[in-house]
Amino acid sequence: MKSQHRARLKEVVDVVFAGNEAEAARAARVPQQTLNRILTGKTKMPTLVTLQKLADAFGLTVGWLTGAESEVQGAWSSQYPNWFWLLYMYERQRKASDLSWLAKLKPKTEARRQIKAKILRDPKEKKPPSQSPLSLLMGERIREAGKLPTSYIPPARAAMNARIQLLEIVVKEFKRLSV
Repeated sequence: MKSQHRARLKEVVDVVFAGNEAEAARAARVPQQTLNRILTGKTKMPTLVTLQKLADAFGLTVGWLTGAESEVQGAWSSQYPNWFWLLYMYERQRKASDLSWLAKLKPKTEARRQIKAKILRDPKEKKPPSQSPLSLLMGERIREAGKLPTSYIPPARAAMNARIQLLEIVVKEFKRLSV
């Protein structure tokens, strides 16, 4: 089986980073030149270490990057397109360490406990988390047409980046306040 790493990495860069190779390389902590050489085909077969670094940074598996796995690991519904899962997995990966830190936190005030509960969607909280208008629209579009248009990628990417940045701000402030 021929490796599909080049096409799949291009898909990740296009969907998650709006085609910005420099941003993708920075997120993966690999030199931009390394990523560019892979994407342009100058590097035919990257090392396993490089592929693992890229996969880990983007919340994917080496198996998916190389084409050994047909679906993005963690995609629980095939009704959503690949681009949705690429955004979802990257967001999950980016937020993992902050969410882990926050989960261990023992806030000193009720207000901070409420903030933590809202971010972590504490199961003790009876009210279900509200869905964003974009999530509701995506669900409606799938029920109606059976698929999501690629025109949804930019707002979905913007929403993902906003959620990541919001979490980073909360964690930074909690650390500053020595909760």
